[in-house]
Amino acid sequence: MFDSAADFAAAGHAVSDMTIEARGSLTPNAYTYGGLVAHGLQGIALWQHGDTSWTKLDTVTPSGAGLWRGESFGSGSVLEHLGITNKNVVTVWFEGEVWLDAGSTETFKLTGNDVAFFQLAPPGAASHGPVSDNNAVAVPIPTPETGWYPIRIGFADGDGSGSFSFTHSDSDTSQIPWSRDRLRARTSELSGALRTVFGRQLLGGLQ
Repeated sequence: MFDSAADFAAAGHAVSDMTIEARGSLTPNAYTYGGLVAHGLQGIALWQHGDTSWTKLDTVTPSGAGLWRGESFGSGSVLEHLGITNKNVVTVWFEGEVWLDAGSTETFKLTGNDVAFFQLAPPGAASHGPVSDNNAVAVPIPTPETGWYPIRIGFADGDGSGSFSFTHSDSDTSQIPWSRDRLRARTSELSGALRTVFGRQLLGGLQ
């Protein structure tokens, strides 16, 4: 006899990095290391300064999905892997986790034209903290423990001049791009396959 979903979710049991399917089967939450999941939306700028509700994503269907490996992009960058062929009006969002060390005097710096923002959660938590809107100033990030911190980032541009950059510093000094060993995302729920060749197709290749 097979166990049901209710059996696996019974009180007193903990589910860790695993999804319980309706019929009771278990699916591991598979992660891809080296980037965050990125989704694109062409023709709509969902967010504006002071209006960055993540729930706006509930009403739209992405134009495409891929992986973002930490690099900046500008108005001349290629976003076709996210389903964006016309960059006059776009929305892009990123989800995954970043590795942070406890007590590292961490700072984040996020810039975006028209708007970019991020929300961070403690390791193992599902609820993200308050929105930090971009202002091109390094923001101190509390790191009470070492681990993978869930993060989500939103970006929107409505005039075709969009640019985006997200950097960090472990020592409250100069900002540097994210190294790929510090980024991971759960990709077990994405459809399609990840290509492992051709620079402009592997993890995006935004230039």
